[in-house]
Amino acid sequence: MKKLSDQQRRRPTEPHAACCRHCPSAPGRSLDPEAADILASTDAMFLREMLFPCGWRPEKLCRGNWDQVQARLRQLEARGLA
Repeated sequence: MKKLSDQQRRRPTEPHAACCRHCPSAPGRSLDPEAADILASTDAMFLREMLFPCGWRPEKLCRGNWDQVQARLRQLEARGLA
């Protein structure tokens, strides 16, 4: 796995691990969802989960249910963690 830059390393990790459950930069993750996943995806997959740019590593893609990610971010913002 690529090393994170100093700027990215200073960003908070708790919201990332909580929200981006499939992101390669979350603890315990080693595989990157790649652009090929988007091309191979079916409409049913896009209805179930989405691929989106990672907020912590913009060159990578995260995979998850966008509504759940947004709900978790709102909870963290309310607690002052995001």
